[in-house]
Amino acid sequence: MIPCLYLAEAGDERTGLICDAAARIKRDGHFTTKAGIVRRRLGWPGADPAQIARAQVELAKGVGIGKAARLTGLGTGTVHKLKREMAIRPLS
Repeated sequence: MIPCLYLAEAGDERTGLICDAAARIKRDGHFTTKAGIVRRRLGWPGADPAQIARAQVELAKGVGIGKAARLTGLGTGTVHKLKREMAIRPLS
């Protein structure tokens, strides 16, 4: 992997900003955005655990990926990932 300093010097401003935010998270445990929002990790926020549990129940009933996604409000990719995980380890 290329060090963050090299990428920032190369003119890739976005990568430099991401590296800066990642360094602040590692150092302080959080960082504050320009809008004043405190973040504890980078990337998109995860799905709500209640929605994930409901999707697992729907998949266990035998409902398809698309219908389970519509019923729970999750994306089809998220439900597909859950279905693959359920095939590896059964729902207990």
